[in-house]
Amino acid sequence: MIAIALLTLNPKAELIEFYKRVHGSHYDFYCFVDENATERILDDFVNYIHMDDLFCKQNGFHRFNPVIKNGPCNVSSWDKAILYFCRLNKAYEHVWFIEDDVFVPDISLFESIDSRFPNDDLLSAENIINQSGELESWHWWPLAAVSNLPLPWAHSMVCAMRVSKKLMKLVDQYVIQNKDSPKFIEYIFHTLALHNALSVNEVKNLSGIVWRKNWEPGELNGETLYHPVKSIDQQTEFRRFLKANKQIK
Repeated sequence: MIAIALLTLNPKAELIEFYKRVHGSHYDFYCFVDENATERILDDFVNYIHMDDLFCKQNGFHRFNPVIKNGPCNVSSWDKAILYFCRLNKAYEHVWFIEDDVFVPDISLFESIDSRFPNDDLLSAENIINQSGELESWHWWPLAAVSNLPLPWAHSMVCAMRVSKKLMKLVDQYVIQNKDSPKFIEYIFHTLALHNALSVNEVKNLSGIVWRKNWEPGELNGETLYHPVKSIDQQTEFRRFLKANKQIK
């Protein structure tokens, strides 16, 4: 079984309806939100997980995404989702973490990717390794330097990535041993995978996961995930464009 975890500030109905279509014998869909005040979704096909910020912080699951300043505990949907699959639900062989501003052209893409990479521990857009400890090539290397993680370090954009149960266990062990140390999502998974000789694959389908870009319809294809596309309406329009051009069904 594989879980898909949508990470969002507030769940949009159109996006929830899109991801619900993945529900079946091989997938379960989860939704994690930044704001605890967000109304719960009552739906047989949505696992809406509500978690207390203080509970997350007390267990060391906070500031996994330091870019998000959310409340006194600095707990975001990332922290909640990582805690959930590390401690509360270990049933899945793999978990997809997907931010809500990732454009997924067709829900069947997950099954297509998973069928080609059934055993890899980490699927991501890239896997950039820092052997020397230099701190200039990437803005967040200084966080890695004070994280109690020895060299080498590695990083990638992780707005969309797939993580194995084995790697989730290593993340949990790191949190237990380094409760208050930095744990930024863009280096913690890749560095722990590197240190433990786990399989990491840079997947072409994730090559559209970049930091900043204004995507135009003509740049898109039906086999690639794209970031950022912050407007859910624009995501819907992109799907219509790709369908009209027979890129997706």
